[in-house]
Amino acid sequence: MTLTLALTEFLAAKFPGWGVCHFKFFPQTKTIYVHYSNPEKREAILRDAGAIANLDIGIDKFVVVHPVEVSPFHRYRTRYLEIPCK
Repeated sequence: MTLTLALTEFLAAKFPGWGVCHFKFFPQTKTIYVHYSNPEKREAILRDAGAIANLDIGIDKFVVVHPVEVSPFHRYRTRYLEIPCK
């Protein structure tokens, strides 16, 4: 089992309300990026921000990546919400 898979499985078990998310882990910077397209998932993740920040799993940053509609023609830009970890 790779470290990325282990982290993904751990987070999925710890926070089951997140639903389907895509994880990317960058070991050089100890950063996990969580990508999703559903706005309700952002709210679920932000509700858990305190618990995320207190995880002792060797992660320095946890970044939530989500699309934001910027025009009526369904053009999107990406927004990043960073949760610093201890």
